[in-house]
Amino acid sequence: MFIELKTGNCTLDPFFGNATINTINGTINIKTNNAKTIAKSKTGTVNVMQFKLALHQLNLQSVNGDINVSKFKK
Repeated sequence: MFIELKTGNCTLDPFFGNATINTINGTINIKTNNAKTIAKSKTGTVNVMQFKLALHQLNLQSVNGDINVSKFKK
């Protein structure tokens, strides 16, 4: 999946797959399991849970937004 936003937030709950998400003025929130995550934000905060098993790849980037990746709970 590829998502590119100028403004607006991106929320994926739950998400199980590979994704590249880029935002300029938006927060990225993902709840997932078993993903390797590479996340960068120029001015926002980055809170990413790292999983032992990496079945999927998440590439997340935001200029002015926060990035949050947490565990999906059923």
